[in-house]
Amino acid sequence: MKNFVLGKTLTPLADFQGHTHEGWEIILNISGEGYDRLGDEVYPFFPGSILCVPPKVFHAKQAAQKFEDIYITTTDAHCFYGQKALTAQDDEFKSLENIFRLIYYYYYRDSQTISPATESLFQALVQLLSARFQTKSIHPYALEAQRRIIENFTNPEFTISEILENLPVCEDYLRKLFQKEFHLTPHEYLVKQRIESAKSLLGMGPQRTISQVALSCGFYDAHYFSRVFKKLTGVSPMQYQKVRNNPPNGSENS
Repeated sequence: MKNFVLGKTLTPLADFQGHTHEGWEIILNISGEGYDRLGDEVYPFFPGSILCVPPKVFHAKQAAQKFEDIYITTTDAHCFYGQKALTAQDDEFKSLENIFRLIYYYYYRDSQTISPATESLFQALVQLLSARFQTKSIHPYALEAQRRIIENFTNPEFTISEILENLPVCEDYLRKLFQKEFHLTPHEYLVKQRIESAKSLLGMGPQRTISQVALSCGFYDAHYFSRVFKKLTGVSPMQYQKVRNNPPNGSENS
């Protein structure tokens, strides 16, 4: 088992002086924006951004105002392949941050010793990050739009224009960017999330009316919901509900 040290900023900092480590350092930024400097390279950081610094690379950190982060420094010089800095971004559920915090809790609960469980959590973090490094990175504007849609699709008053309020791009640019990344326009993705949620509710039984399902999934108008549902699934919501809850030949619901 490789050793590691884990810590976090106890109070927000404006900068962190340059230093090096024998092994990799994994840094998750929690708040604040600024730049990490690794030799001659500059990497921007922001909430949810992750930077993996290779062994023996001199690096420093500076924020526009102040920042907070969690970091893990390992003695393993082969934690990741190669000797170049690696970057990633946490998802909308803060999955990686939750793992960081679990490791932090168990590490200090056990008086800065590494139990097998803590080691397993660390290895899971490394594997998740390695998998992300091997996939094509998604443009942060597209990720932000996806996050906003997932968080708000059940709200009938939510529109794509609300996403643009926090992004420095026009609607046409975001549409093209989003479609390139997810093969759907933002509006199509929003509708898809609403219909998939409706299918799930309709499959739970006949207790909910079509109007109730429509409203729960972001549609004020049940008639419009029914038209959209049939267009995307080939059947009406009522037909879908009947088939899902009364499968032929007594077979179980899928």
